[in-house]
Amino acid sequence: MNEIKILSWTDGVVVVALVVASLGLAATSGVTAVFWKHNDTPVVKASTRELSYIILIGLGLAYAATFALVAKPTPTACGAASILPGVAFAFVYGALVTKTNRIARILAGSKKKIITRKLRFMSATAQVLYSFVLKL
Repeated sequence: MNEIKILSWTDGVVVVALVVASLGLAATSGVTAVFWKHNDTPVVKASTRELSYIILIGLGLAYAATFALVAKPTPTACGAASILPGVAFAFVYGALVTKTNRIARILAGSKKKIITRKLRFMSATAQVLYSFVLKL
């Protein structure tokens, strides 16, 4: 029977991964702080701020997953290591697909000579709901 090997927090590769994850968390926190501070500016509003926050949450979870993957195997750590990466990227990709869909619908609507009705489901609430439905 093979011996179970556990990662050590002091291994070279682990230290590099943790430093990158820490820098990623710091960068994500910095961007979130800038978005929060300038929440009502036209640039942040134009970027679909709710979906941008969902992407930032997903990125934070992805970086945090590194710590769960390196931690000593316990039921909690193993559960987090198996769930966090998938959930993190579901957040990111769900919000990106929703943003892309929104832009495509806006551009498709602008090609019409006469706009007969307002585009449906373009509110911030609808976009967030789209994003969460895509995660299911």
